[in-house]
Parts: sequence; structure tokens; C-alpha cells
Amino acid sequence: MKRHLTLFALFIFLVGTSNAQTGHHSGTPYDIRSVLQSRGEGTVMVEPDQATLRFSIVTEHKNPQTAMQLNEDASGTALRAVRSLGIADRHLQVQNIRLEPKREWNEEGRRWVELGYEARRFVSVTVTDLDVLPNLVSAVVDEGANRLEQLQYELADRSAAELEALGKAVANAKARAMAMAAALGSSKVVPIRVIEEGASMPEPVLMARSFAKDEMAQMGGAPDPAAWSGGLIEVRVAVSAEFAFRSE
Repeated sequence: MKRHLTLFALFIFLVGTSNAQTGHHSGTPYDIRSVLQSRGEGTVMVEPDQATLRFSIVTEHKNPQTAMQLNEDASGTALRAVRSLGIADRHLQVQNIRLEPKREWNEEGRRWVELGYEARRFVSVTVTDLDVLPNLVSAVVDEGANRLEQLQYELADRSAAELEALGKAVANAKARAMAMAAALGSSKVVPIRVIEEGASMPEPVLMARSFAKDEMAQMGGAPDPAAWSGGLIEVRVAVSAEFAFRSE
């Protein structure tokens, strides 16, 4: 009798395991062996609420110490102009300082000619009020910066936009799975697994450009706000998903 009970319990266990593997639970008429795989994308367009301007101050002199001193003086003037716009020091960062020999190839003599030294200081400024941006560029150009490296529009907090895009991505993956199921004669799918592949946020940038002295003079004066636009930032999230479906 005990042996019969043991065999019966083993039979019940195997049946239960089989049902769990095939998805035939009570009230769950889906076979997880019939799986659809789909990929979904969700996109949200949002206005940027901050921007980071990267610029550099370049000075030259035959003496390396003088080149560095000239650079420090010009950089101090440029950063004071930035601070005069109410931008706090926590939004300012000197990212790199370089001192390099400046050389020119002499074709006639077939040799490099030493012209002195070039000192370069890279500065990053983040503004949370985009209305300040035109005045910021004008100020740094007027007060010592002679190369605009990059202008990047950003979101201070992208989590809300990413969550919205994620919801759209999941819905898109399900819609794709339902389209595949419909083509196979089924009208409903149930999710098995959804994996987020990650979020991306391409950002508009202004590429690096140097300015000659006459160009710098032309850029001086009152900036025109109408010439500036942050546009929209695209936040994109992708997911991969698996859905079970019931064959009719």
C-alpha cells in the first residue's frame, strides 16, 4: 500500500511538472512552447532644459612660461565674464590644460621649424536657464575664448522621459507580437519575458570651430536670441520580448 502511494505521488508530480512546462495550468490555455519573439521601440520627444558649452582659450608665445601665463590671464577674464552672468562655480569646470610645442614644416629646408609654444585650456559651462545661452557665448567670445568646442543640449533628469518611452516600447513589442499571432490564427498573446535593451538620447551639438580675430570682432555685441533654438531631444528605449499564444 505504501509503495502504491509513493508511485501515485510520483505520477502527480510528473503531471504537474509537465503542465507547468507546457503552460496548461487551470485557466491558462496557452502553450509556452508556442512562443513569439518581438522587439519594440518607444520614442518620446522633449524640450531640453539645460545646455553645456565647451570652449577653449588658446595662447601662443616663444617662451613656454609666458604662453602659460598669457593663457591663465585670458582664462581668468573669460571665467569672470561667465560668473558675471550669475552662473555658479559648480557649473564651471576646467577640464584640461595643455602646453605643446608649435611647429611648422619648412618645405624648402625639409625640416620642422620651431615657432614657440601653444597653451590651451578647455572649459565646460552648464546652464540651466537656456535664455542665458546667447549671452554666455557672446561673453566668452568677447573675453578671451577663441575656440568653441561643442554646444550640447541636455535633460537635467531624463528618468521621466525614459519611463514614458519604456512604456511605449513594451506596448509596441506587444502590438508586434499580436500582429504575428493574428497571422497565425490567434487573437491573444500573454507575456512570458520582457527585457529592456537600453535607452539612447541623441543630442544636437555644435561641432568645434576656431575663430580668427576679425570673426571674433564680428561676433561681439548684443546677441540675437532669435538665432538660437534648442529644438527637441529624442529619448528612445528598446525592449525584446517573448509572448505565448494559443493556436485556434
